[in-house]
Amino acid sequence: MKAVKGFTKEDYKKECIADGGEVFEFASIGEAAESLASWMRCTEKVAEDGIRNGTNCDWIVFEDGSVFFRYYGRNYGEEYIKALRDRA
Repeated sequence: MKAVKGFTKEDYKKECIADGGEVFEFASIGEAAESLASWMRCTEKVAEDGIRNGTNCDWIVFEDGSVFFRYYGRNYGEEYIKALRDRA
């Protein structure tokens, strides 16, 4: 999902944390897609399309090309989340 105009990265981060979530940051859509593709066992193109066209607001794409993944403890495998935590 594309970031809403007027909302900053800090706004998204604060909202997620206030709701009990975690934020994982990626420098680019390519980096985010590579990470997601490795977990989903799909192509980076499929992963990128999912990030860009997702409707659940877990993945936020910013104008500078960076990406936030907002995790709320569901819908993703724990191995994937552990790998994201380990890379931070």
